[in-house]
Amino acid sequence: MSNMPAAEDYRLRRIEPVTDAALAHLDLEDLLVELLDRVRELLAVETTTVLLLDSSSEQLVVTVARGLEATVRQGIRVPVGKGFAGRVAAEKRPGIIDLGYSRR
Repeated sequence: MSNMPAAEDYRLRRIEPVTDAALAHLDLEDLLVELLDRVRELLAVETTTVLLLDSSSEQLVVTVARGLEATVRQGIRVPVGKGFAGRVAAEKRPGIIDLGYSRR
């Protein structure tokens, strides 16, 4: 990490608690819930969602959502390449939705 610019090093150190050893004993669903809660707090965002690929249908399946419980239900399917999440999966690159306002 010594070759990293200070800002990148700081960001990396802020992410470390998300991946701590306390997560190792959790089953997949509990792990995803805990990770989403941590990521949501770390990034100070309102919502986080995990969509996992169902390779047999080439669709993303909402597995866990935090902050959107009333809107996004587990099991919703999104075709790879369609919509925001589908494009992110097809391009295999992260994506961010910027609504242009701050919570502060």
